[in-house]
Amino acid sequence: MKIGLLAAGDWIAEPVAKALDPKLLDRYAGVYLLDEEEKLTLTPSGDHLTMQQTGGPVLEAFPESGRRFFVKDTLLRLRFFDGQLELEIPDGRRNRYVRQVVANTGRDP
Repeated sequence: MKIGLLAAGDWIAEPVAKALDPKLLDRYAGVYLLDEEEKLTLTPSGDHLTMQQTGGPVLEAFPESGRRFFVKDTLLRLRFFDGQLELEIPDGRRNRYVRQVVANTGRDP
C-alpha cells in the first residue's frame, strides 16, 4: 500500500512487515511515560504490537526490522534501543520529524 506525503505531493512506499520471534515482541511490551500525565502502553498481539496513548485509540505497530516498527497508513515510526523507545512523529513539514525518546517504566501493560 502507498501512503501520500501530502505536503510534497509525493508518494512513498509503506514498509513491509517482517516476522519476528514473539519473545522479542514480549520484550518491547510495557508502559512508556511520555510525560507526567501521558503514557503509551505497548502490548504484543500476534505478529505485531498494539499501542495506546492515554485516552487515545488503539493503533497497531508492525515490525519492519528487529528494532523498528511502523503504523500502517501513517508516517509514525517506533525504534527500540537500550530499553528505550524512540517515537518518530511527522511535524507537518517536509522531511521533518519530532523525535521523542521515552523509557519503559518496567510496568506490565
